[in-house]
Amino acid sequence: MRFVVLLTASLLLVTNQRVSAQEQYPDKLYPRSEKWSVNCRVLRIAEKTVIVLFPKQEKPVEIYRTSLKKIEFEDGIQISFNQYGQIEGETISPRTVHVKDVLTLGTVRLDNGEEVVLNGIDYSLPSDTTLLRFFYKGAEYVQSLILNQTVTLQFDLQQRDNFGRLLAYVILPGGTMLNAEIIKRGFCKADNTRFLLYLEDFKALESEAQQEKRGIWGVKKE
Repeated sequence: MRFVVLLTASLLLVTNQRVSAQEQYPDKLYPRSEKWSVNCRVLRIAEKTVIVLFPKQEKPVEIYRTSLKKIEFEDGIQISFNQYGQIEGETISPRTVHVKDVLTLGTVRLDNGEEVVLNGIDYSLPSDTTLLRFFYKGAEYVQSLILNQTVTLQFDLQQRDNFGRLLAYVILPGGTMLNAEIIKRGFCKADNTRFLLYLEDFKALESEAQQEKRGIWGVKKE
């Protein structure tokens, strides 16, 4: 059975395939005016990628789900992906994972190599150098709690970012949500740029941290 995979032009840099024009999702990271499709065999739909075999190629190729719009089967069945790599109607149940490494205040790596972004916090590097110490102190705090530990990941409506990384709330063994603790302690701001199930809770914790002048909120602006 053949399949048609609709994919971004940027993917051609990896697959080196010549394909025809089709609609696709706009890509914020690699904006392209060209739009493409290609015939191939879909071997497996994995959690982050779709593994396909192109004509006249012996080795399968992994394509990030965030690069795909949909897969069309010859019998008319379609699997549609949103810009976050989620299949239409797909949900991810909470799951237990083991944390291998803490990369930053807001990103960790699991045993299987997958990266997880702590949902709902603004973990971007502060432009104000006086705030940098709280960014690093927050990373040390996260590391002290979850490095080489088993935690539970809970997911929101948007389950992946534009890089294909998991967006999750990290629940510690005692039931405490790490994301909320980071905001409560003033290590960083809440991310209020999009819908979150816990947005109002995070805003309340941020307001509390401001009033108590914790972390970044206790720094006097010159």
